Amino acid sequence: MSLPEFTTGASPSREEAINQIIASIAMEELGISHIINAEGEKLQYVLGTIPGVTGPSATIEDVLKVNESVRAVLQHATESQSLLKNKLQNALASAVLTGPKGETGEQGPVGAATIDVATATSRLEPGALPTVINTGNNVNAVLEFGIPRGETGAIGATGATGATGAANGLNAFGGIYNNAEVTGNLLAATPYEINLPTTLGSRKVAYTTPNNIIVEEAGLYDITYSMNPGFNAAATLILAVRSNEVPIQSAVATIVETGTDPYSINFAGNTIATLATGAIVDMSVTSNVAQTINFEANSLEYLNVLKLD
Repeated sequence: MSLPEFTTGASPSREEAINQIIASIAMEELGISHIINAEGEKLQYVLGTIPGVTGPSATIEDVLKVNESVRAVLQHATESQSLLKNKLQNALASAVLTGPKGETGEQGPVGAATIDVATATSRLEPGALPTVINTGNNVNAVLEFGIPRGETGAIGATGATGATGAANGLNAFGGIYNNAEVTGNLLAATPYEINLPTTLGSRKVAYTTPNNIIVEEAGLYDITYSMNPGFNAAATLILAVRSNEVPIQSAVATIVETGTDPYSINFAGNTIATLATGAIVDMSVTSNVAQTINFEANSLEYLNVLKLD
């Protein structure tokens, strides 16, 4: 789902600009509702309450991890709601400024006679004669036509049966995570792939342990992610969710760390992106200086994908 855009071209009036701002808020609310619905379906899946779902039961650990994932997404959704509320209140409170009434102009010359066609058209019974009625006057005629409707046609042949929808209401989904202590070495200006060795149940999603999710069906995906790395040197750090080693722009954070060791960063959120068949999704960290990266036990780094269309 793309972000709303303002109309380009001629400069809008103040009232049109306010209306466009309110429309953009409504579109953002619609996007958030889709995200929340997706999180609800994620909980239904792990709890086994989706009708028709069969498979191994989720463990308490699985439920807790999915619960933490949903909690993080809802936290960000709540923050977005607060911003949208303030934005809407400011838009509604903006007065539409009206200038003073101008002086009455001189009466123009009488124009030539005109003939217009009325927007309304009368539907007459089949077999009736067509009619033309002037609803205007002799100088400015407005013609309203009455047109007989056709006889009811024969019933057409029954069409072919449509394709069966995706099983269980979810087209494709999957996820990987890490909850153990991990230490690695960052090389300067070289992306470091985050280790996520544990996989979740999936549909039309494959894994290359320990780091990647492979999308087997192209489409629009909801991507949720989280990592909490620690560092031992001041640096400029780029944390990103990637598709085929190319950062997804809506899931990138550039952080400049100064001061003294240790440094700790939280990188978590949710984004929606179009992924191609065979796309390899992962998370990476890039530092402009060589240093050590550390993930503490129970910090829970995860990466989940859910197909929306």
